[in-house]
Amino acid sequence: MAKSPCGTWKVTDVPTDKVQQVMADFRLDNPKTVTKDEVSEGKWTVTAVFEDCPPGEANETEQSHSGG
Repeated sequence: MAKSPCGTWKVTDVPTDKVQQVMADFRLDNPKTVTKDEVSEGKWTVTAVFEDCPPGEANETEQSHSGG
């Protein structure tokens, strides 16, 4: 069984046509919140906030959207 995500996860540079899919993918893991912010014309950052991570684990994860 896969470990549930924790802390704050961000995906940057998400194209407009992929924002809803990225948000839906995050929602599969039952975050506290999922938000989107337009950072430039046609590019978004999607942020999901989960329960806090246990001590010793990174509480923030950020990655660039790779397409697909």
